Amino acid sequence: MPRTGVKRGPKLAIEIDHLRTSYLPGDTITGRVIRTAQIAKAESWVCVALYGRSKAKFAHKVGGATVIHRSRFNFFDSMPQTIHQGPMHVAPEGEGAPSAWPFSITIPSTMSIKALNDDENQGAIVKGDIFLPVDADSVSQHRLPPVFFGPTKFMGKWHGYVEYYVEAQLGLARSSKDNASVVQDWATFPLFIRLPSTPKPTIDFGLSLKNFPCSRSAYALVPGMEEMSLRKRTKQLFRSSTCPRFVYDLEVHYPTVLQLANPNPIPLLVKVVPNLEETSDDVACFPQAVVLTEIDMELIEVTEIIITGTLGPYALRDAENNFFGLHPILKGASPEVVLPVGRDVESLNAGTLLQIRLGTQGVTAVSPSTGKTMTMEFEHPLAPSFATHNVRCTHVLRCYLSVSVAGGTTAVVVEEPTVVIGMSEEQANRAVSELGYGGGMDAYDAELAKHGFKVGMEIGEVLGDILAST
Repeated sequence: MPRTGVKRGPKLAIEIDHLRTSYLPGDTITGRVIRTAQIAKAESWVCVALYGRSKAKFAHKVGGATVIHRSRFNFFDSMPQTIHQGPMHVAPEGEGAPSAWPFSITIPSTMSIKALNDDENQGAIVKGDIFLPVDADSVSQHRLPPVFFGPTKFMGKWHGYVEYYVEAQLGLARSSKDNASVVQDWATFPLFIRLPSTPKPTIDFGLSLKNFPCSRSAYALVPGMEEMSLRKRTKQLFRSSTCPRFVYDLEVHYPTVLQLANPNPIPLLVKVVPNLEETSDDVACFPQAVVLTEIDMELIEVTEIIITGTLGPYALRDAENNFFGLHPILKGASPEVVLPVGRDVESLNAGTLLQIRLGTQGVTAVSPSTGKTMTMEFEHPLAPSFATHNVRCTHVLRCYLSVSVAGGTTAVVVEEPTVVIGMSEEQANRAVSELGYGGGMDAYDAELAKHGFKVGMEIGEVLGDILAST
């Protein structure tokens, strides 16, 4: 079940005007279908259509045979428009101009309930083996998903993807006396459609609060008691009730929204709120220095598919862990990163301090001691969060924090669902404008490669992809 790649050649090819690396629902695409190969026919037709769909596949062994289950949801009605009908004459190469037929296609803004509810999907819909409802009110709110290909560790067994492409067909009459015709040649051209994003890079990361109750029992909490006898060490080891004790909440505000390529650092706000009721009296009267000793983050991208089956749905998922690699950034930090202490004090924004920024395929951060930028590249480009009826991509953000007080270290982990949105419209438009006229094809080939397609093949060959063997 390979994705649709580029198919073009002298018999039929598609050219897109002012080719871009991404399009939005509602955009109008213009171009032409071209034939350069010699032909002379009294009756012919050329039509063109835009297709958008999500597909899923699952293969497993039953006895000695491989059983394959598939699911496909079309997003809209792909009604071909006829852009030529009548005689067709193309002279041999070098003896005349090729034939070209212009077209204009507008990408739908929403999904079509008619397309989603076709006969092929009735089994899944009736059984409820879908991620999204298909009633009229719900479908009217569903946005077209972005182009997506989620490489999983189980490529030989299952996968899911979202694709859009323009297809052109050339048909010829069987004979001068026969009105019936057959498709003689066809061409395809994938398009990269993305979700609309914020007008400018967002500063609203949907911060949410999580409190971690912490405590530290140590004589070092009281000035002048750092040197301990064997008896005191034993009390500290076993957390004796007579050992000085500092009880506090580690208050963490973490993001629930992340934006790809946002120049604003990812916010992560941290502070210490003492619990004076539980803290020893001999500790409460002294300010405590709580040091942030380690920080790291991880963005988990979860790909899921669902396919209806005879005995129930096949619901499969795979998680790709994208580590930020920040754990060494605070080692040996000078000065130490001391957290604010108090209920009414302003939190330390560790994300701003370390300049943690998320790209489309990696993350950067800056050491507060050396000023050097750290870069961590992910294995695959990140996708925005989305859901179709049979393919879904979601994200989980995991934050690791370690703090030290009076020589003792406490580690906490925040793990919460996070929505990832695409780069802002301002950035996306700038990226397109920076290509310049004529620079679109190179950028388009780079986009093909980024999405797993092979590029650089000779004209006339179908550009396959890494699913071709499955």
